[in-house]
Amino acid sequence: MMRADKREEDALRQVNERLEQAIDSISDAFVWYDADGKLVLCNQNHRDFFPHLGDIYHPGISREEIFRHHAEAMFEKDPTFKVEDYLSERRKLTHTPRPDREAQLFDGRWVAIRERPVAGGGMVSIRTDITDRKKTQDTIAGLLKQNELILASTGDGIFGLDLEGRTTFANAAMARMTGWGAEELIGKFLHDIFRHTRPDGNPCPREECSICIAHNDSKAYRVYE
Repeated sequence: MMRADKREEDALRQVNERLEQAIDSISDAFVWYDADGKLVLCNQNHRDFFPHLGDIYHPGISREEIFRHHAEAMFEKDPTFKVEDYLSERRKLTHTPRPDREAQLFDGRWVAIRERPVAGGGMVSIRTDITDRKKTQDTIAGLLKQNELILASTGDGIFGLDLEGRTTFANAAMARMTGWGAEELIGKFLHDIFRHTRPDGNPCPREECSICIAHNDSKAYRVYE
């Protein structure tokens, strides 16, 4: 009987070791709390996200204690940090997974956070480093803003069309030429707005419109009217 119990204990230990190895091998930060809000396990990537807390992550420590250590570290970095307000807010969320969100760590990194309930009580939290993605988004946003300023500063009418010929953007000069607001032009066929009639008053079908022709065959056309 004792030999059978020993085999079961060894098998259970091996399963737990494999589980920890598997969780340690994933690139995301992973942490698991039981129904009482106490740590079951976390991987090294989770510890790396919080180097100021790495030594306290051991099975059985409560989220309350982890929150307090984190708050004290934040206060050391920023004396205006309100420790008790932070802890009061976190206590409300100890057993309740929050919606997916993005957050910036105190060292400047950005993480995407996903929390999920565990059958029988408890929850797991997964964090993904999205710092590079945020930097790319900021770069793109800066370029878009720069392009908007350039488009707004020119006196020439400039617009863009999608594959179907609908307006995707138009600058202020283009809006003044058409008599429409720049936002009003978005999604509309420019031909239907100001190229539908020739200067002599006769209709101009799309197949004869220089804008539509240039859009369809991807060639440059210069038109004087």
